[in-house]
Amino acid sequence: MKRLVLHIGTHKTGTTSIQYTLARSERALADQGVIYPAHYANANNPGHHFLALGTGRERYKALIETIEKAPQGTVILSTELLSTVPTERVGELVSRYDTTAICLLRRQDEYLESMYRELCKSSFCAQTPDSFVDSVLADEPLLIFSDFKRIELRAPLPAGYERLLAGYSDLLGEDRVIGIPYDDPAFGDDALNRFCRAAGIVVEPIGGGPRNVSFSPEVVELRRRLDASLEDHEKPALRPLFWKLNDTIASEQKGQSILGTDQRRRILTHYAASNARLRKRFIPRATVDWLTAPESTARSVTATQAAPLDEARAIDLTARLYQRADAGQPSARTHVVSKPAAPPRKSRAERKTETSGQINLIGLNFANINQLLDDPERLQTYMDAMDECALNAIRIPFYWRHLIAYQADGTARVDDRLASHYRSFVAKLPEHVKITGVVVNCHPEPARMAYLGQPGFAERYAEYVRLMVETFDFIDDIELWNEPNASDFYVSVKGEDGLHRPWNGSEFVDMVIRPGVESLRRAGFAGRICGVTFAENGLVGHVKRTRPVFANTMRDYADEFAAEFSDNQGHGAFYFQPDFARDVMQALKSHYPTAQDLPFEAFGIHPYPYFGPAPDGFAAHSWHLTQDFLSLLEDTGYSGVPVWITEVGARSLDLSKGYDFDAVAQAGFVDDFMAHAAGEASIEKLFWYKYRDEAWDLKQEKSFGLVDHEGRKKPAYYSFRSRALDCLPPQSIRVLQDDFGSGAVMQVSSVDKSFWKIEKTEPFAYAIPAHTGTAEGTALLVSPGRAVGSVLRLETRHHLATDKAQRLKAALRFRPKATGPGKPEMTLGLQITNLANPETGLFLSIRINGVSGVAAFAFGTTRKARTPVAEVGLADLSQFAEITLETRKGRVWLSCVDGDGSVLTEIDLCAATQAFLGRRLRGAIEVSRTKGPIHFIELSRFGLGRQVTINDDRKSGSKKGPR
Repeated sequence: MKRLVLHIGTHKTGTTSIQYTLARSERALADQGVIYPAHYANANNPGHHFLALGTGRERYKALIETIEKAPQGTVILSTELLSTVPTERVGELVSRYDTTAICLLRRQDEYLESMYRELCKSSFCAQTPDSFVDSVLADEPLLIFSDFKRIELRAPLPAGYERLLAGYSDLLGEDRVIGIPYDDPAFGDDALNRFCRAAGIVVEPIGGGPRNVSFSPEVVELRRRLDASLEDHEKPALRPLFWKLNDTIASEQKGQSILGTDQRRRILTHYAASNARLRKRFIPRATVDWLTAPESTARSVTATQAAPLDEARAIDLTARLYQRADAGQPSARTHVVSKPAAPPRKSRAERKTETSGQINLIGLNFANINQLLDDPERLQTYMDAMDECALNAIRIPFYWRHLIAYQADGTARVDDRLASHYRSFVAKLPEHVKITGVVVNCHPEPARMAYLGQPGFAERYAEYVRLMVETFDFIDDIELWNEPNASDFYVSVKGEDGLHRPWNGSEFVDMVIRPGVESLRRAGFAGRICGVTFAENGLVGHVKRTRPVFANTMRDYADEFAAEFSDNQGHGAFYFQPDFARDVMQALKSHYPTAQDLPFEAFGIHPYPYFGPAPDGFAAHSWHLTQDFLSLLEDTGYSGVPVWITEVGARSLDLSKGYDFDAVAQAGFVDDFMAHAAGEASIEKLFWYKYRDEAWDLKQEKSFGLVDHEGRKKPAYYSFRSRALDCLPPQSIRVLQDDFGSGAVMQVSSVDKSFWKIEKTEPFAYAIPAHTGTAEGTALLVSPGRAVGSVLRLETRHHLATDKAQRLKAALRFRPKATGPGKPEMTLGLQITNLANPETGLFLSIRINGVSGVAAFAFGTTRKARTPVAEVGLADLSQFAEITLETRKGRVWLSCVDGDGSVLTEIDLCAATQAFLGRRLRGAIEVSRTKGPIHFIELSRFGLGRQVTINDDRKSGSKKGPR
């Protein structure tokens, strides 16, 4: 029977650090016969919380399957939430294994202090400190966890530790329950060391992980007060602002407590008798006074209590909080890059016709599918990014080592759970998006066979790619192998001297390209095949190293090949094989003399700019790498074969400046490199790496994301969107979408002029970016001008492709903004015009009379003929409302929803054919001043798409699974 170590908490005893270290100590644990299964929400929250929440039956089944298949004899599972739920929640789990429960315990007054800060920080608690203490001592249920959507856990705080451990003693037996005082040096130096001693393992601390930092007393109280005026769905949006505020003022209250001396003495007196019994029954070795002398500790404890948060200080902190929305933005700087024979840099407004249109597929790489599926909010923002950038391609990694399990007889079996995850993800994609599948990470069993000289690698690889396209027949194109010249992905073989070396070009062609292409064609795969995708350009490499590193895919056999892995010491796991691309080309020539003879359609490269010096700048260096590869193709006789750049990117940590944060330089890289790529006829696809930074990326200086780790768009995001729209062929643009954040992020006082054309009737009209101070984020503050009748018009520079089904959805979020006395009396227009005849389309105007007044809707299918269709009251337009025009069953419908979600009006306007909606379409917004004093309109989001639905509803026009 396997041994199970169940780490049950409690909260605020170093659990985050323990979980983070265990999750990143896979190899060290495996050496000790221990596994910490990777069945957790994400890499930065690696606790097995679903065990307590009861939300993951399928995940539980997968966990049991992982445990049963693991060769290790000991399993560690960890979630502090188990300390708050009945032990029956894990009854079935512990009955399977020889289980020991480990629980770290903190002195109760410190525990309640920390938990109060934690719950307020997470918007789970609205009580005052006194009320909170009363609830805990009375064992009243409290909100312990919520995602503010569908998951919620309410339970008493387990501050009665004797009762907590007794519950697990009844389940497991008293000798199988280990209580550890969090602050007792007799049990170890720190929380991680104390846990490891109890579990019988040894792991080294891993720095740079997530730290569950408590808020200062003032920030806790401010968060509690502000939460009272927020809806649940609004609360998470303020978290980044509170974190930054806390970073700036926490030191001012260092050492100060929320709970005073009297409160702390009351808490410890309440638990004194049970603490004495706790020590006697479960922790006889304890040396800390709250367990050895609980009564005297309760009488003597003192605290320095923070002063109450007065009104003036609260107002000051609130102002500083909302100013944080402006903090951290990069200053506007000139980014100069010396370019090798590059097209000149042009303004964004001038770039409409500068590209050759050779690139026809552009996409945005992501970290992994499970991370997106496990976080609906993150998945939604990724889908929104695809819409906003009008992307028409996606690159999905298929991990051989994870997707396939080999039976004893060598039969390959696809992991049904992972296959289901892939299908779930693809089902959410718009129909027009083309999917490129890529083989990533060699399975360790075939890799071991190849190194030992055993036959069968090519056969197993051929079987794998066949299973890929048969199981996932939504794949449009395929890359046969990701980065075969990099040690993370190549296969090691034994050289003539008996020592390990990476495979050479001839071996790669015979083991991968030839059997892979043949297998795919036999399986009936009709998509395009990329024969090989090189790291960098396949030419550069570590030429000074005497012994290449041993393949990292063999780490599962670290004990068996310890001598080989010793060669990796001092160099880490990162190694590029020099001139591998030249070697592959020579091997291909022996089989396929001309480009027409090649059995595949494309080559791939990843021209990151970090290998070797970049005196001309990063973008120029990446383009040099690309040009060198194109020259290699020409020298080999394969000139004109399409090239897919399936990964390229630059950090927003500028390595040329000592790792300074330079998000503007990253945006400059996007502009310059994509300008080069757009002018090269051979380049068909381009995928940026990657969509979003993770917190652990920052530790490794891998800040390649267009969006930072807190979900905020960087300047590179808008540069990428602009270039993508310019590069993509017009017939592929299915969505035009803008959140009006470009001006705020790019530090310019206007809209994104690569997306919009601006027209105005007087010079005093303007549109400037603004932070709303709400979960809405940024908005565009529009003033049409001083004179009555003045107009400011925004029109999209690009247009939607034609659509025979005449599908359309246009949406605009807005609110009137009063700046003084008097009612804002303005007109807001939303126009969808036929490119061939701009006088026809959909023309909607909304006459607004005050922030609490009347909106009158007029509509027409020609520019000059609009008739009133509805008049509705605006109870409160201090929040953003949304107007929508969309087709349903061949009809055009208008709807308007106000700030609290109430539907103000919904009207069937006309047939889609009357407005020529199947034609190429542009979008436009008009704001005009009707009468009265000068006021503004705030615009927070615009969308115009052929997918019928934009942003939140993707049911229609999406992939319904395999095609």
